[in-house]
Amino acid sequence: ILKFPTRVDTSIFFPIGIPQARDTLAISEPGPCIVNCGRVSYLKGWDLILDSFKAFLRTHPTARLYFVGDGEDRPFLESRIRDYGIGHQVKITGFIPEGSVMQYLNAADLVVVGSRTEGWSTAIVEAVACGKRVATTNVSGAQDLIVDGVTGVICMSWNPECFAEAMAVAVRLPSAEQRAVEIARKYSVASLATDLGALWKPLR
Repeated sequence: ILKFPTRVDTSIFFPIGIPQARDTLAISEPGPCIVNCGRVSYLKGWDLILDSFKAFLRTHPTARLYFVGDGEDRPFLESRIRDYGIGHQVKITGFIPEGSVMQYLNAADLVVVGSRTEGWSTAIVEAVACGKRVATTNVSGAQDLIVDGVTGVICMSWNPECFAEAMAVAVRLPSAEQRAVEIARKYSVASLATDLGALWKPLR
């Protein structure tokens, strides 16, 4: 069995800068901008992300959180947002095209991934391709895509307080855009044929 991770289209996902992305999306509010991308599903850990964000607000009261995507658990997510009384700081975009996902990633000060399980995290590789800091659970791909303490933080606990602390550490990290983009380049569709050929050749 040969490992061949999911690839990212680096002609779509690449750094464009926070100001440009926020202008495009009409995001003008102050404070840290936190983005989570993917299906709104229990497996993707929306509950961990929201509970952690609620804890994060204690030290970053002007932060806002964007759930970029849609899914079967959206009604549960919306209900908990109302229960927490933070609807003015949390937005669910619903399904949007890849180009708009890229804009939200580039608008972020921090991308968060709370998945309980992954085959390989497409959300992480797309965020890294945009040069973003990432706070993530220790899912498949995290150890390959994140340099812990440099380009992001890998949280080993499912506790929202611990994940909130990981977010607080990650959002303060110096920009490591070049390092992140270099990592993502290894998983670009641009090298797909070459990499497949390199795996196939010894088997012939």
